[in-house]
Amino acid sequence: MYNIKSACFYKLLYRKVEYDLVEDETVRIMRIKASRNSKPKSAQNVEIGTVSSEINYIKLISQRKWFIFLRDFPKDKKVEITTYFAKHLAESKAECAEKFRVSKVVCDRIMEDTLVNNEVGDEIFTKIRERSLKNNDTKAVSSYFTALRRKRNAKKGTAS
Repeated sequence: MYNIKSACFYKLLYRKVEYDLVEDETVRIMRIKASRNSKPKSAQNVEIGTVSSEINYIKLISQRKWFIFLRDFPKDKKVEITTYFAKHLAESKAECAEKFRVSKVVCDRIMEDTLVNNEVGDEIFTKIRERSLKNNDTKAVSSYFTALRRKRNAKKGTAS
C-alpha cells in the first residue's frame, strides 16, 4: 500500500515495540502472529522459525522495558548519578551504584542514556571517557565512547 520494502516495514514495527508506541496487548498479538508466520513449511525445521521469532521478540521486549525505565526515571536523578560518578574518581561504579541504591547494570544504563541524550555537558562526558580508558584502555572501550560521542553529536544535530 505504501510501496515500502518488507525490511523497512518490519523495522517500523520493531521501533513501535521498542519505543513503547503500541500497547502491551498489541505487542503480545504481534509476537504470536510473528511466531505463527515464521513456522517453516518444511516438517524438518518446524521449531527453527518460531525460536528465531521468539528470540527477536524477547530482545525487543527487553529493549522496550529499558526504554520505559529510562524514560520514566527522573532526569535530575540521572544527571546526579552521572555527574557524581564523573567527579568521584576514588569510587568504583559499584560503589556509585550502591550509593544511589541501584544495580551496577542500571547505573551503566542510566549513565549511557544521560551521556547520549546530552543531559550533561561535554566535560562530564570527557571525564567519564578518560576514567574508563584509564581503567581499561582497550579498542572496545575506545570504540564504545566513539559511538557514544557520535550519538551525542547526532542528538545535538552536529553529527561528525
